[in-house]
Amino acid sequence: MSWRDLLSSHLLLGKCIFAAGDLHSSSRALARSFEYISQGKLKGPDKITVFDATEVEKAYRWLQDGDHIGKAVVRISEISAIPARPSDRQRLRFDSAATYLITGGLGGLGRSVSTWMAEQGARNIIFLSPSAGKSAKDNDFLHELGTLGCCGIAVAGQAEVLDHVRYAVSQAPSPIRGVIHLAMVQREGMGVELSHHDWQAAVRPKVDGAWNLHNCLADTHLDFFVMTSSVLTIGYQPGESNYAAASSFLEAFTQYRRGLGLPSSTLVVSALAEVGYIEENPVAMRKVRGGGYYFLAEREFLDFMEYSIRHQKPKDDYTTNKENSAGLISGGYVAMAIHSEVPLSDPQCRVSWRRDARLGSHHNLRAEGSSESQHLSTLGAAADLLSRARVDPLVLSQPATVDIVAVEIGRRVRTIMMMQNPDDVDVGKTLQQVGVDSLMAVELRRWWKLTFGVNMTTLEIMSGGTLSDLGSATVEKIKVMLGE
Repeated sequence: MSWRDLLSSHLLLGKCIFAAGDLHSSSRALARSFEYISQGKLKGPDKITVFDATEVEKAYRWLQDGDHIGKAVVRISEISAIPARPSDRQRLRFDSAATYLITGGLGGLGRSVSTWMAEQGARNIIFLSPSAGKSAKDNDFLHELGTLGCCGIAVAGQAEVLDHVRYAVSQAPSPIRGVIHLAMVQREGMGVELSHHDWQAAVRPKVDGAWNLHNCLADTHLDFFVMTSSVLTIGYQPGESNYAAASSFLEAFTQYRRGLGLPSSTLVVSALAEVGYIEENPVAMRKVRGGGYYFLAEREFLDFMEYSIRHQKPKDDYTTNKENSAGLISGGYVAMAIHSEVPLSDPQCRVSWRRDARLGSHHNLRAEGSSESQHLSTLGAAADLLSRARVDPLVLSQPATVDIVAVEIGRRVRTIMMMQNPDDVDVGKTLQQVGVDSLMAVELRRWWKLTFGVNMTTLEIMSGGTLSDLGSATVEKIKVMLGE
């Protein structure tokens, strides 16, 4: 628990008294408490153990010891004395005086990225795509960007046509400082059956488009040059050889630019459950699901995009390990959602990318039956469940779903109570049996909303029965939320 949490409210947990709120209120409350103690007005055990605010964890451990006697008081004397480590991550901000160029930017991914950029300070974004600005939907979106203080400039053109890229660059009202290359066209078919036209239709927007952007902005100082590849370069999906080839080129092109000392990164995009081409094409969604790929939500995609933008510099790519043997670490290659419920080393694993040489080290992540591997396999189980449920609501009717939710609830309870082995959850126990009181339920209520997106009242939490019963109730609320 951080000191901010301690100062946010008066919190009474079991036998532990926290004097919180503003310092003046805290001081008065503590003074009265100690006055009552000294005058014998405070009823209960005589023994009072006082912990400093810097010893909150120690106070909890003391209370967990069944042999303790009396009450524990955490004293907040001076805020500056409470250690607080600032977050290492600084908020990403775009230059409001710069212009950013997005190819293919008025599709699902482009709208998501550009809205996020506008929220983070971008004030001029050029969209280059064949139909940019020609539909009412595009114009409505550009107007929406305007309400965020961002000017969206639609340029109808193709990234693979050099003159179109030059024209788009010329429309910049200020120096271009970043590029996001999202242009894509898909023409599915087996490699031996693809016509030359269909091959080029998928390859040129990515390959020629990347070269055109590279050449037209050769004399421009860029902060980032992000290109989007696809998990098809890892998964080898039949019928997608042209698109996979184009994406593979972008991954190599990133290394070429970084070798020149230029900023560049390639984000290997997986299937997204809320935005993008897969979300808008049910047939494509079924194919991806059948390939065992892991769906991510829009927020997670934007986190990966931010990571790609932050890791543009080539200076750290070439490293020397402790044995002085040269190795290549590419910060410009970021793959999203490469995930398997079954360890890659397991003979039962059937994901298509398990034999990809780039994932060789992942075969060593788990020894059979280890607790660490079980933890990895359930990492982000709640988020994974919601993502899959948005794509396929039938997931919520599977018997294992209730167990997943119940275990997540149990883990959270054990974490809040600072118990050892948070994964040691018995879903047959009630919250009261675990030691949860009504004040803890208030904290759990907020976590429920953030984790599962549903509202649970304190009464529902405390009278909901076992963890398994709570899991079942939560799943029913998720069904209602998703319109099932």
